[in-house]
Amino acid sequence: MSNEHNALLTETITANGPLIAHRFVSLEYSLPSLPGVGIIGVAMTDAADGELCPVTMIGTAPIVLGDNVVAGQVMTDAEGRAILWQPGGVTDNFAAGFLLIPRGIAGTLGQVRKVLIRPDRN
Repeated sequence: MSNEHNALLTETITANGPLIAHRFVSLEYSLPSLPGVGIIGVAMTDAADGELCPVTMIGTAPIVLGDNVVAGQVMTDAEGRAILWQPGGVTDNFAAGFLLIPRGIAGTLGQVRKVLIRPDRN
């Protein structure tokens, strides 16, 4: 399930720091600095500081996993990867989306899987 996606809304942003393809983008248009921060979507390409980058904000997008994950709600880790959502925490841990993995098949650290983006909502 590598680069499959179905974007309903993609916006081009100016990166505020380097962005990495298939990782969450924070509300500041940068990689998240803390786990659970609010996100705007998933970067579709790499981008250096000041470069333009397409970001899928609504729909499905490929995302890098930051841990072994089963299907369910995910949030960002401090590197923009998807990890299982945990309520609470310093940042209120915004749920960033739902990981779409076939039933009974876990995703593993570093794999690219499909996420249904649900930006900046609890």
